[in-house]
Amino acid sequence: SHQVFLSYRIAESKDFTLALRDRLAAAGYTAFVGESMLKGGGDWAPEINEAVMSCAIFVPVITPEYGNKDASIWTYREFMIADNTHKRILPV
Repeated sequence: SHQVFLSYRIAESKDFTLALRDRLAAAGYTAFVGESMLKGGGDWAPEINEAVMSCAIFVPVITPEYGNKDASIWTYREFMIADNTHKRILPV
């Protein structure tokens, strides 16, 4: 499992999130970043759910549309899983 789950909207913060993942890796942390960790064409929901539930720290990358169910249900779902499972949440 990964120590950190980075939750983000690809359209708004992909470059920032990938740079953050690289900085975390350089500091010795493992981070789950959905786009780079998941295989195309698969059912991502179980993998994402498991990654959120098994992480130590949930990091939402806050942008104007983050968590907006109309813009992207994924970030909303990820945050709700983290909150409901009492993860340590560290927004950036």
